[in-house]
Amino acid sequence: MPDAPITLLVEDLRGLVRALPDDLRLPFIEYIVARGRRDRIRVDSPNHLRYELLGLDTPQRIPVAALTRASNEGEAPPAGSVWLRADPVTLRADMVRVFTVAHGYQGCDEGERAEIDRIVRDAFAHAGFTVADDASAPWCLSLDAHLGFEFLPLPDTLGRDVADALPDDPAAAAWKRLMTEIQVDLHRSTVNVRRRQRGHPEINSVWFWGAGAIPSAKSPGNRAGRCTVVSDDPVSRGLAVLENFPVHGQSSLVGLEPPADGAMLVDWVMPSNDVHTEATALEAAARHLLSRTGRGIQLVDGNGNRWAFGPRSRWRFWKRIEPLRKAMDEESAA
Repeated sequence: MPDAPITLLVEDLRGLVRALPDDLRLPFIEYIVARGRRDRIRVDSPNHLRYELLGLDTPQRIPVAALTRASNEGEAPPAGSVWLRADPVTLRADMVRVFTVAHGYQGCDEGERAEIDRIVRDAFAHAGFTVADDASAPWCLSLDAHLGFEFLPLPDTLGRDVADALPDDPAAAAWKRLMTEIQVDLHRSTVNVRRRQRGHPEINSVWFWGAGAIPSAKSPGNRAGRCTVVSDDPVSRGLAVLENFPVHGQSSLVGLEPPADGAMLVDWVMPSNDVHTEATALEAAARHLLSRTGRGIQLVDGNGNRWAFGPRSRWRFWKRIEPLRKAMDEESAA
C-alpha cells in the first residue's frame, strides 16, 4: 500500500451511491471524495485489486476457493491442495432461459440457512465429494486434482443465461449434473416451499467457481511489508492468513486502533441488504478511520478508482463538498 497507511476498499461503492435516498448524506465519505486526489489502479477484477492493495504479486487466476478455505479455518490448508467453491444462488426462468439473479442467502433466517446447508452438503456427500466442515456457505470442496476447465466467476454470472455461463467442456458434465440434482432438491425443500408462499426469492441452486491450489509459500513479491487486514471478505482474509498478517473481523473496526507503523487494509463488506443500514455503517467506518490517522487514507472502489486523502488534503478548500451521487456523476462525466 504505497500511497497511504490506511486503505478503505468498498467494492460496490458506486452501486451503493446509486441506491442512496436523495436526503441521505455521508459527510465523511463526501469529504474524502471531494478533497482527495483521484486516480485509478488498473486491475482485471476486484480480487486482483485485493492482491495489489496488499502489495502481493498477483496470479492470473485467483484461487478464490483455496483462499476462502484459509479464511474459514484461520490457517492455510496443506500446500498444493486443490479447492473448489460453491455459493448459493437464486435462478429465475422465463419461457426459454434461466438467469442467475442473485447470490447468497437473500434474507434467510438461521433456520432456513441451516436447512439449505444440510441439503447441499447431503448432495455433495452422495456424489462422493469431500466438503470442508465450515459453518455454512460458501462451501469449499476438496478436490483430488485440478479441474482442467474453468467456471465463470460468480459475480460475472449475474444477469446471464445459465446455459451460456456454464463451461462448454465435456469434463464439466458431472458438475452440471450435480448442479441439476441440487436444484431439484432445493426446489422441493420445505424452506423454498415456504419462501414461495411468502413471495420471497428462492435459494434454488449453487454455482461452482474459484477452483485452484493453495499457494505453497508466502508471496515472494510482498512490496508493502506488514499489513493489518480488517474484513469479512474471504479473499482478503485468506491472503492475510497466508502472509501471516494480523487479521480482524469487520465488526471490530470501531474499537481497533490503526497500527503505529505499517499499513491497514479495511476491505468493507456491506453488512445488510438495506441501503440505509449499509450507508450508515460505512459512514461510521470512514469517520473512525479519519479520526485515527494523520498519515493519510485512500478510498478505493472495486474498479480501482481511488481517492487519496493525505495530510495536505484538508487544505484544499476550493474543492467543494457535494452529495456523493452528484460528485461521482461529475467525476464520471469529466
